[in-house]
Amino acid sequence: MAASWDSLVGSVRRTQSTVQTSSGALRDNCASDRGRVLHCPSFRRLQSKAQVFSLDGGSFVRNRLTHSLEVAHNGIEIARRVTDKLLDRQFISLDVANAIISKTEIACLVHDIGNPPFGHFGEAAIRSWFKTYGKPNALNALNAPENHELSDDKIDAILHDFVHFDGNPQGFRILTRLASSDFRTAYGLNLTASQLLSCIKYPRRTIQPLPENLAFSALNVTSTRTAVENRTVHWSAPPDCIPDGFSR
Repeated sequence: MAASWDSLVGSVRRTQSTVQTSSGALRDNCASDRGRVLHCPSFRRLQSKAQVFSLDGGSFVRNRLTHSLEVAHNGIEIARRVTDKLLDRQFISLDVANAIISKTEIACLVHDIGNPPFGHFGEAAIRSWFKTYGKPNALNALNAPENHELSDDKIDAILHDFVHFDGNPQGFRILTRLASSDFRTAYGLNLTASQLLSCIKYPRRTIQPLPENLAFSALNVTSTRTAVENRTVHWSAPPDCIPDGFSR
């Protein structure tokens, strides 16, 4: 039983890390993931995004950063209660328990990292702008000689993620690509596979219709890139966690 849990909280990354780990590789990789998130500019920018704007003059504006810290605290306490039960039954080791708590904390910290300012109103504004102005601006931006063969269908596919913009897949895009000095070739924060899997909320592509029996409309897989290029599913993914190889 312990061996299977070890694989679920493994330390595999999309590309080799430059961080040197000691014999406590699991502990070191969890600490590395936490540091990558805490020092990420996208995480710090959460302080400029309002969560709740109180009309009470004696209250404070709560931003996405304070909200994420509160969520992380709740996540830690829930994870501790769960891992205490698993430890009592000797299903996991203490190192695995600490890794589960750490990965839960980090998943909570980044759960809003892709949300635009003004929350769902911001998402609606982005969708509205791209529906109206997206294609003309895309045609101007793609007016390079090497892009002349792009069909209207291809341009529509490129714009799809913006016309249907959602903060959840944007957050995964930040973690896996944009949070880098060169997002064209880099791997974002290069978090461990198990950490990335913990950040997935609703494994469905934006171009897929919602199942009739689901009450939510959250979208989590980009159509222009299937997030981490389908590699996550090959990294000790829990069974049935990511259907059909979709990563976000």
